[in-house]
Amino acid sequence: MSKELKKYTVTILGESFSLITDELEEHVLQAAQKADSLLKEIKGQAPAADARKVAILGVLQLASEYLNLQAKTASQGRIHEELIELIEQEIPSEAVQ
Repeated sequence: MSKELKKYTVTILGESFSLITDELEEHVLQAAQKADSLLKEIKGQAPAADARKVAILGVLQLASEYLNLQAKTASQGRIHEELIELIEQEIPSEAVQ
């Protein structure tokens, strides 16, 4: 069963955008707020930059954050697998049955 599509309007850098998505409203609003804050921060640091450059810098920053989270998640997954192996080595197999 697919989720219901809903239409939302968000404001980023003073400009309104209409979105159609199956995400929850809270998620959409948080994402828009994150994008707006990030782009305002970049615009504040580079006031002469046009909207296109600000958007590209924002996307690069978000992509970097995403890649860092992916690497962290992969690392934690490996640690969990190692811990499970250690536990399985310490518990006799007949105790598991």
